[in-house]
Amino acid sequence: MVYIVWGAGQLVAFDRAGKTRWSRDLGVVEFAGTAFGPDNTLYVGSKSNSLYAISPDGSVKWQFRTGAEKVGGPVVGRDGTIYFGCSDWNFYALNPNGTLKWICTNAVRLSSRPIIGPDETIYVDCWERFHAIASDGTVKWTITNASVGMAYCCAILDNSAKTLFVCATDGVIALKAATGETVWKHNADTVLIGGMALASDGTIYFASYSRWCGIEALDRNGESKWRFWREAFPRQLLPALWIRIMNRSKRLGGNVAFTLTEDGRLYAIMADSKLYALQVSSGLATNAPWPMFKHDVRHSGGTVR
Repeated sequence: MVYIVWGAGQLVAFDRAGKTRWSRDLGVVEFAGTAFGPDNTLYVGSKSNSLYAISPDGSVKWQFRTGAEKVGGPVVGRDGTIYFGCSDWNFYALNPNGTLKWICTNAVRLSSRPIIGPDETIYVDCWERFHAIASDGTVKWTITNASVGMAYCCAILDNSAKTLFVCATDGVIALKAATGETVWKHNADTVLIGGMALASDGTIYFASYSRWCGIEALDRNGESKWRFWREAFPRQLLPALWIRIMNRSKRLGGNVAFTLTEDGRLYAIMADSKLYALQVSSGLATNAPWPMFKHDVRHSGGTVR
């Protein structure tokens, strides 16, 4: 099954042949994303004060109401706990049956993209802070730094779960997962929201832009290995006034989204509206606790493979 959110928040399910199986008007938050439970239950946030649990046949199993309108994208722990943020800035943990487990107040933003470590520590940003939250809802450590918290923070964990790589507004930061101490920082003009991935050879991939949009590869020490960039809008097709405006604001438009597969292919939708397949040095680090945006190639958003 393939799940897509489009229009005014409609969730649509397609089968392997591309035929529509079902659709639900849930008012899904467009940038939130979804997550899968161990039984393939689909969890999705909405603009109607609710997180929904949807069965593979499209029926609603349960609905949990929050204190604010917009509910962000969830992730799922090994024990089936569902974690998500909300526009009330609170971070929620639900039991698999939809009952409340705990709330961590003022700990997350709606657009945050939490990840889960092997000890069930949740890492999540809340501008201008970045938190490590224990599985019982207590905060283990916090970084207060404007360059760490960002509108679409994305993070991954290395194979030993000792290093946390975080996309900041102006680059990628490597932190000690246990304490939040900075190991190194790689500067970039602006980091895009297209995700992040860790390869089995230690290469870190992230999306960024300066003059052009693209994907950059870093080694395990934060040094740049290569860049694959494409211009969002061909300049010969733009009026001179718009070129001056976009150059001044450093916003050439477009975005980048990519997926790193286990066999060493990187599939990327680039800013020029084309899909590229890149052969890279190694595939996804499947032995890492959280090696990619939404955890894996399936984008399950959970630690249960």
